[in-house]
Amino acid sequence: MDRREVRERMMTSGPTVLSDEELLVLVGAASLAGEAMARLAWMSAGELVKMGLAEGKAAAVVAAFELGRRGAWAPPQRGERCLDPRTVHELMRGLAHAPVEEFHVVLLDLCVALSYVE
Repeated sequence: MDRREVRERMMTSGPTVLSDEELLVLVGAASLAGEAMARLAWMSAGELVKMGLAEGKAAAVVAAFELGRRGAWAPPQRGERCLDPRTVHELMRGLAHAPVEEFHVVLLDLCVALSYVE
């Protein structure tokens, strides 16, 4: 799979038509093709280096996944109504892969609006 061909395909058809392997080719991590994306998405740069990636490419892969998470996730804001558990789940989503267990409190006012998170 040639990087130039993959880039041209993305430019003409968009990124959604590309396979996981082709997306990895674009970020310079073709050697990771075949690995589970769900696993790669939460690996550190150090772990990727141990898998054979150069430090710069490992940092680029970690940064790409982090940008994807940040772009896809918008936590509820103070004053926003929390009418179902999915809203609270979205609020706490960033803690899903915390290295240690943590305790947090979500306070809602009488109108079921987000009041405070600690």
